[in-house]
Amino acid sequence: MQRLVLVRHGQSKVQAEGGVVHHSPGVPLSRLGVAQARLAARRLLAFGVGAIYGSEYERAAQTARIIGERLGLRLKLTALLNESRGLPSRFQGMPTGTPEEERIRVQIARHRLSRTWHYEDEENMYEGIRRAGRFFSLAKKDRHDVVLAVTHDGTIRLLLGYVLLGSDAPLEQQWRLHWSVLTSNASISVVEYRKGWGWNLKLYNDCSHLEQRQRRYRSWSAHTTRHEL
Repeated sequence: MQRLVLVRHGQSKVQAEGGVVHHSPGVPLSRLGVAQARLAARRLLAFGVGAIYGSEYERAAQTARIIGERLGLRLKLTALLNESRGLPSRFQGMPTGTPEEERIRVQIARHRLSRTWHYEDEENMYEGIRRAGRFFSLAKKDRHDVVLAVTHDGTIRLLLGYVLLGSDAPLEQQWRLHWSVLTSNASISVVEYRKGWGWNLKLYNDCSHLEQRQRRYRSWSAHTTRHEL
């Protein structure tokens, strides 16, 4: 592998409904999310992708299936690309922004540099980076020059941290990078290997393939809302 293409899943139904609950693994794409996945697939036709991997979580797996079908590639699902678990799994499907959640987030931030501290089954930064490293090692062994990973915002940020900073970077650096980069739904980012330079960020959070469609969708949504009222 000489190039790793990272695509975030399209808009989920939870996001379409305002994101008032935490995602669970089975949440699918919204109507807009399906359209975003199709647009990303069309854009990716020019990338020369030879292999596609996807998260097991439905919103990413659905995005990956749409892309894989368009590219004519067999999809490989892997838990290594599942969403990072920044809170205990019991929060899945629960309302966001509760006092308990905020209290736990404060505790997690206080222990962010620990390799062993957990709040219940939360995945800490050290474990997330190690998981990203395991997927990157898997992808590097692929015989194709261009590998595509369809995953989640948190996991994309973990992968960028691993690739750009390295596995031995201090956790404080990984933490700062992780919370200074964000990706949009159905965005495309690319890291590329150059001899003598190593791995470099070639493209980040590119959403140019979505702009015209999303303008039309916003216009249609506003018109529909007025009509229903």
